[in-house]
Amino acid sequence: MNVAKHGLDLVDGQARFDGRPAYIYQLSRHAEQRFVTVGLLTGEFVALVWTERGATTRLISLRRARNGEKRAYRAVFG
Repeated sequence: MNVAKHGLDLVDGQARFDGRPAYIYQLSRHAEQRFVTVGLLTGEFVALVWTERGATTRLISLRRARNGEKRAYRAVFG
């Protein structure tokens, strides 16, 4: 489903947890606590939406990063 909607595979989103620089912020409009991790994946800015469920990290969506997310990342990491 994510590939059809965003052209990106959630499996590739797992790479965002490999220790590379990432800008992370919390979403507040959902009942569960969700986070967005913004960073580079194969040279392109992406945003990974995820949550923690017990000991499991659940990937929700992987999409191209929005302009504001890119600016926030660059403000922290250059």
